[in-house]
Amino acid sequence: MSFFEEIAYGRDHIIKFVHVATGTEVSFPAFIKQFSDNYNVQWQSTDIFGRTDPIQSYQNTKRSIDIGFDVLSDSLEKAKENMEKYSTLKRMLYPMYGEPLTGGDFGAPGAKGRTMRAPPYIRIKFMNYIENVSDTSFEEGLLGCIKGLKFDPKLGTEGPGTFIDENNKLLPKYFSVQFGFEPQHEQTLGWDEQSQFLTEKFPYNTGVRRGSPQLATTTNE
Repeated sequence: MSFFEEIAYGRDHIIKFVHVATGTEVSFPAFIKQFSDNYNVQWQSTDIFGRTDPIQSYQNTKRSIDIGFDVLSDSLEKAKENMEKYSTLKRMLYPMYGEPLTGGDFGAPGAKGRTMRAPPYIRIKFMNYIENVSDTSFEEGLLGCIKGLKFDPKLGTEGPGTFIDENNKLLPKYFSVQFGFEPQHEQTLGWDEQSQFLTEKFPYNTGVRRGSPQLATTTNE
């Protein structure tokens, strides 16, 4: 483990992925280069005769996260390790299946097929920016689904190039990972009749409540 990785893991500055169906885990130092947390409020618009403005009926509030991070390798062995970790992450985008079915399934004698047992839900933990703040779950990491995953090795003039191992396999010294993530919240989000938010830790578990003196503005001098 490199010096920078030791610092990252020692301070929990990592991004961690857990495949819910299998419990498979993989993590990387959080060399984050892109992060955006997006909220889209859905309304149903209904036009009424004689009314200037349509009636807006609330539907839901959807959250989506876009994130990108860099993975660096300072040796051939580290490059192999990082590529295997990334390969594990890619495999986590696929579901769990049961044992093969035989004996005429899928319309042909002796044909084999599998029945899906669990979808590829993933839990992600990135410090307090992506975190499970539900009081009803003891699982670490925010539950959701990855919508897309991009592998971007820095080759040639764009980066430090690649290692080539004894089997003539390319292993990048530096690559980027970008993906979109849509959380599946495990607790009701909203306000109660006492004007208190139901999940006080949402979204970033800062520990600051409304009316707290910690909300005072601070400046750097």
